[in-house]
Amino acid sequence: MTYPLGLRAIPKKTRMHELTLSSSQTVNSGDVIKFDTLRSTSSGGVSNNSTTGEITLSSSYRYTLIASLDVSRASITNSVRVAWFDGATELVASTGGYAATWTYHASSATNNLTNNTMQAWYVPAGAPASPVTLKVFDVGNNSTINTSMSVLVIETEV
Repeated sequence: MTYPLGLRAIPKKTRMHELTLSSSQTVNSGDVIKFDTLRSTSSGGVSNNSTTGEITLSSSYRYTLIASLDVSRASITNSVRVAWFDGATELVASTGGYAATWTYHASSATNNLTNNTMQAWYVPAGAPASPVTLKVFDVGNNSTINTSMSVLVIETEV
């Protein structure tokens, strides 16, 4: 089945980028997750600094960033929260940031494992904040960001 595009519809080039870790990262609450590998379908406006954890996004494109979480907590009684930041400012819903939160409950019938399908999103309405970082909170000291955690970046031309 085909769908005709309207007369004003203009196809936009879309690129996919993936940020990953080549080895696990030990973190404490408030630490930046420092991705060290960037794979892309083609060149574009995304770069990362593996020393600072900053992800730079070009204002020439529009973005959707999706962080899929995989965190091993230092203690099963720790909670987990991962959020997007622009410098020291947390990106909240009004600025396109959506944190992922998992809260420990003492009366839980499960073994209190976090759900690896948890995601933190950043979807700015216009030009993105740049650079952005991803920070982890509410975990105990010496928790681990596992190598299966990644950030998918969908980049579309304006």
